[in-house]
Amino acid sequence: IKSLLMSTISNAEKSRQQASAIANNLLELAHSHREEKQIADLRPVMDNAIELTRHLFSDVDGFRFESIKVSRHYSEKVTSIPCFAAELSQVFVRLLRSSFYALKEIKPSTKAPEIHIEISEFFDSLWIKVRHNGKCLSADEQLDIFQPFFAINADDNTYPVEQRLSYSYFIVTNHHRGHMAVTSDEVYGTTFNIQLPLN
Repeated sequence: IKSLLMSTISNAEKSRQQASAIANNLLELAHSHREEKQIADLRPVMDNAIELTRHLFSDVDGFRFESIKVSRHYSEKVTSIPCFAAELSQVFVRLLRSSFYALKEIKPSTKAPEIHIEISEFFDSLWIKVRHNGKCLSADEQLDIFQPFFAINADDNTYPVEQRLSYSYFIVTNHHRGHMAVTSDEVYGTTFNIQLPLN
């Protein structure tokens, strides 16, 4: 009974921490868009998103984001850009969350779960790539993942709402005049690509 009680208390504390982190980030997100864009280096923004995600995501089966190998390849020369940094942080968290759910679907005995992140500059754009080796997206899911969620009926088989990236897509394309796309196959894994203008 004591161990069950301690486990319940521990789970409640984790839930409290997750709820607090989500609430704080939503408040930061709401506040950020009332302000003017600020010049920001997106490398530390991504680093902060990774650290936040480590505390937010765990599964009832025991799979935790902390068990995923996260590698980062940031170009030495990356131009700071005018942006809503808090909003882009939320975009990055949602990409990592989508990766988390996809990686949860693979068996650790088959391959170790990994996420690879790149930030680089090419001509007049900043590129952010988040690649994972989890469950691939079908052709329909690749189209569906950026669409708003509208459940027509209980048997709706569209992409799960908790993994959708429609709001992330809106932030990138509408608030930052950027582009967002995804590619996914068994050989190269799934890669989310974000292209943002430098000015």
